[in-house]
Amino acid sequence: MPKRGRPRKHKTGLYKPEIETFLREGERIIRAYVIVKPGGRRSTIWTPAFDYLLYVNISGLRGYHPWLTDDGEPKIFKSFDRMLRSLRELGYVGPVTLYDEGDPRRPPEPTGAARRRPGDRRAKKEEVAE
Repeated sequence: MPKRGRPRKHKTGLYKPEIETFLREGERIIRAYVIVKPGGRRSTIWTPAFDYLLYVNISGLRGYHPWLTDDGEPKIFKSFDRMLRSLRELGYVGPVTLYDEGDPRRPPEPTGAARRRPGDRRAKKEEVAE
């Protein structure tokens, strides 16, 4: 989560604690996709240099949201295995679609209006019950 007083740099992304809170509230990760970019490191036959950006679709939210670092930037995984392990630790067992950077077939990112915070679901239920 961002430090207090620090503005969010990415309007629609999710921090890992936010994802965990959504999962505790009964939401689930529906789908995930990864954007594969050429990395800034030197590539060899045994270690190709790619960067992986993970996007998740949570059942209570619209669209795909990037996984964010503590400073509000999309998290760049250097290892596909580490990225997949992090996703599996959250309970997601479905497929992960890979897209090249700039692929026109990848799903669009949501706008800021499609975003809600953990805990908003209970507030909406209370309003409807009144």
